[in-house]
Amino acid sequence: MAVPFVAGKLAKALAVSKHEEAKYVLSRIGRRGGGFGAAQEGTNYASIAVTLYDKESITDHLAFWVHHSEHLRQKSDTAVAGEM
Repeated sequence: MAVPFVAGKLAKALAVSKHEEAKYVLSRIGRRGGGFGAAQEGTNYASIAVTLYDKESITDHLAFWVHHSEHLRQKSDTAVAGEM
């Protein structure tokens, strides 16, 4: 049934958007593709694109007196993806 699938994807998108390392979250439910290829539509398609905060570099860590305007993450992108 399509309703549980869509509800599950919406719940996943909401959970990802509340992750502390997620800066932006774009979810697309019911459509896949586009661009140069033919887009496909249906209740079984969903995608979630997440933009993470920038990762703290070694120079950011050494320059402790510089204050950044936004959060810098400590974890690698693969570690954050594993948590999501």
